[in-house]
Amino acid sequence: FFFQAEDGIRDHCVTGVQTCALPIYPLGRVRNLVEDHLQQNAETCNVRTIVVRHGDLYGPGVNDPIVAPMFRAALAGTAIPWPVSGGNAHAFTFVDDVATVAVGLLFAANRPVWDVVAVAGESFLTGDDWAGALGKAVGRTVSTRSVPAWWIRLQALWNRDARALAEVLYQWEGPLLLDDTRTRRVLPDWAPVPVDEALARTFAWYRGAP
Repeated sequence: FFFQAEDGIRDHCVTGVQTCALPIYPLGRVRNLVEDHLQQNAETCNVRTIVVRHGDLYGPGVNDPIVAPMFRAALAGTAIPWPVSGGNAHAFTFVDDVATVAVGLLFAANRPVWDVVAVAGESFLTGDDWAGALGKAVGRTVSTRSVPAWWIRLQALWNRDARALAEVLYQWEGPLLLDDTRTRRVLPDWAPVPVDEALARTFAWYRGAP
């Protein structure tokens, strides 16, 4: 398995699983290079390889440097940090959904040796929509605060988490959406965990996490 967030995609709005242009950031270039090697090995050596694309991951045990501060801020009753602009649509994917799809594909019949699928997760039209979902889960009003791109890039000079965000900042500078229609056709019995349940389980983990 190769779990690939959309770091390798330069186009903001994603349909299906294909990358339409080369990435301009080092992290995206490295991941695309790894994917190219995996595809070559899969097809040359007939080794079954599954690539699962997804939005920003959240869930129990996921301590993502971009998404984790949003959950911690919501629990603390402060505004959640949203990179660049809260007006851009963005996809968030529950980690259990990615795992379920990966295992389902592993046992699916008549699949190609090189298999690339997407798990769309929940797409929120604005940062305020995401904040509203978080607020509903914690039982209080949650707002957003936009973090300017220049400030993120400045912090990236000395802060590792800011550097990781700066590498994928283009994902937040426009809408980032995924289409998992093909995945649902392959796994017709699969249904994503409802977002209310997914967020409740995630916040339960953060409450107990160090």
